Amino acid sequence: MQVAIDSARAVRGRTSPNPWVGAVVVRDGKVVSVGATAPYGGPHAEAAALAGVDARGATLYTTLEPCMPFEGKRTRPCAEAIIEAGVSRVVISLSDPHTPVRGQGAAFLRAQGVQVDLGDGSEAVTELLRPYLKFRQTGLPYVIAKFAVSLDGKVGAPLAGITWLTSEPALARAHSDRAWVDAILVGSGTVLADDPALTAREAGSLLARQPLRVILDGRGRTDPAARVLGPGALVVTSKSSPQWRRAVAATGAEFLELEYREAGVDLRELLRALGQRDIVSLIAEGGPSVLASLFDGGHVDEVHAYVAPLILGPAGIPLVPSGARAGPVRPPRSRDRTASPGCPHSRIHRRLVAVERPVAPTRESFGAMNMPMPSREPSPCTIRDASGGRPVCPATATAGTAGSAAEGTHGTNERTRLLHAGGSAPLPARSHR
Repeated sequence: MQVAIDSARAVRGRTSPNPWVGAVVVRDGKVVSVGATAPYGGPHAEAAALAGVDARGATLYTTLEPCMPFEGKRTRPCAEAIIEAGVSRVVISLSDPHTPVRGQGAAFLRAQGVQVDLGDGSEAVTELLRPYLKFRQTGLPYVIAKFAVSLDGKVGAPLAGITWLTSEPALARAHSDRAWVDAILVGSGTVLADDPALTAREAGSLLARQPLRVILDGRGRTDPAARVLGPGALVVTSKSSPQWRRAVAATGAEFLELEYREAGVDLRELLRALGQRDIVSLIAEGGPSVLASLFDGGHVDEVHAYVAPLILGPAGIPLVPSGARAGPVRPPRSRDRTASPGCPHSRIHRRLVAVERPVAPTRESFGAMNMPMPSREPSPCTIRDASGGRPVCPATATAGTAGSAAEGTHGTNERTRLLHAGGSAPLPARSHR
C-alpha cells in the first residue's frame, strides 16, 4: 500500500477534479505493476496498473475505492475493469465520499466474488486526500491560508527596505504549491501593492498546468494593465463601473459578480461558485484583510505561515492591525483515524516545520525602525514540531530584502511551513474591503 500511496502523492492535485489515486498489482508478494490517476479525462489508477499485465488471481492495492458508472463519467468504471482482469483480492484504503461511488464499488466487487479489505493505509490517505474529501463532502474547495510574518507579527517594513521576508528556496516552494492547487486567491490590495503574476513556474519557466487566478475586487480598483489579468483570471466584483469592466474584459479575464456586503464580497458565495466550477483546492495568498475574512467565516482548512526570525518594530506593517478583533483557532482534540473519514476537513490542519533565516538588516534599516543595531548577526533558530516531534533545522538559504516585487511578502519554503491551529501564529484582521 505504501507504494500505491507514493504513486498517488506524485500526481497530487494534477488530476483535479478527480482524486489523486495510486494502485499496485501484487502477485506472490511481488509488485507486478504500479499506476496513478492521469489528468482529468485520462485513465484512473486502477486501469493504469492493470493495463498490459496478467492480473488473474492477483491482489490489487488502491488508495481509494474503485469507481462505478455514473452520469457524465468519461472513463470506464474501474470496478468493472478489475472484474474483467480476474483480480481475486482488492485492498482499499478509503471509501470514496463521492455519492455515485460511495460504498458501491466495494459492494460490487464483493458481489462478484472478489475479496475486499478496507482500511489499510487509511490515515495516510486521508492526509493526502484532504482537499478532495472536503470537496466531495461539502461542494466547497479546500482553502489554504498563506502568509509570511516576522516574530512581532509584521508582514514587511517598506520604509526600512524590507518587503520580502523569505528566501529564494521559499519562492520555489511557493511555485511548487501553486502547481498542484486549482486556484490562487488574492485581494485587489495585493494586486495594487505587488502587481503579482500569480503563475506557477519552475526555474523561471511557466508550467503547463496553471491555477485559476482569482482576484477579489468588489469596487473595481485593479489596474487593467495588471499582470494578473488576462486569460485564466477570474475577477470577483460587485460595485465596479461598466467602463472598468470593459477594460478588464478586454484582457481576456472573466467576471463573477457577487453580492457586496459591508465586509466586502460574500466569501461563502464565492466558495460555492468556485466549487461549482470544480475548484477542489485554493491558496489564499493575501492580503491581511482577505485572510481575516476567511478566518472569520470559518473557511480556512489549512494554514501556511512563513515565520522569519526578525523583529521589524514600529516601521513594520502589522498582520493584525491595531484594534482588530482576532482570537485563537483551536486545534482538534483528536484525529479521525477511521477508514471512511466523517469530516476530515472540519479542523485547521496543523504542522510546525521551520522558519526562515533572513540576512541581518543594515544599520540604516534598524535606524528606520527606531531600533539599536545588534553587535552581530542573529544566530539561526531551531524549532521543534508542535506535536512533540524531532527538532527541525531552519532553512540555510538567506533571504534578502530584494527580490521579485511581484511576489511581495508571500514566498514559501519546504522548511518554512507553519501549519498550526493553536493560536501561536497571529491571525489577520477581520474586515475585508
